Amino acid sequence: MNELEARVRCLELAAQLHKPSGDYSPEGIVKSATLLYAFAQASPSAEKPVEIADKPKRGRPVKETDILS
Repeated sequence: MNELEARVRCLELAAQLHKPSGDYSPEGIVKSATLLYAFAQASPSAEKPVEIADKPKRGRPVKETDILS
């Protein structure tokens, strides 16, 4: 999906979101569409591999206390 298509889809979605309230002002719809587009562009890409920050624990496992007994 290119940038123009993404902007048009955000505009269509914003118009649908404003429909139940009856607010058809162009300024409100464009403001909502801009917010939706900014959110869609700021989301992280799925191409980045997830890095694990913690190292796995080594050694003997800690015995957990059963509080229900």
